[in-house]
Amino acid sequence: QAATSLSSSDGIFSFSDEFSGTSLDLTKWALRNGSSPTFDNGVMTLLSTTPYGRIESIPSFGQGYMVEALMRHPQAGTSNLVSEVGFASASEFVNTLRIMDDFPDTANVTNWQWVTDASGLTQGKGIMSLTTLNTGWNHFRIGRIAGTASLQVNDWTPTTITTNLPTANMPAFLMSYGNNNQ
Repeated sequence: QAATSLSSSDGIFSFSDEFSGTSLDLTKWALRNGSSPTFDNGVMTLLSTTPYGRIESIPSFGQGYMVEALMRHPQAGTSNLVSEVGFASASEFVNTLRIMDDFPDTANVTNWQWVTDASGLTQGKGIMSLTTLNTGWNHFRIGRIAGTASLQVNDWTPTTITTNLPTANMPAFLMSYGNNNQ
């Protein structure tokens, strides 16, 4: 679609949120689990007070879309405190395409990709990098087009997966896992 304004991403992207308000925009997002996020100067904080806090987009996206997020995880490198971004069905473990940092069973020094198809069979679970994310801002990108998924963090070489990818339309999501994780 043609951009109607250069001051807002809404006229440029199919879905975007600059988190400039004071509460979760319920026309764009659903609170899937946990406490309502807080907002300050365009920064959303998703605090996990139950096993996880998660928001997911109201629209779902199929092939040909990418989710990009600029995220900061202050507890990066801390055992069992994980941040995630990606696409996932409501069941979470079927039809997923996501990047996780600090996955609990990997000595907390890796970033993981996790891809499952409609059967729930894990197809692409694995290490993207043996580098702990810094606690500053990191740029996450996940996309799928024509039977290929690409997952990338910052300027690292993208991980590409081409077999048994989920084909369903899925909402984008942001998640914080672990007690008092941000």
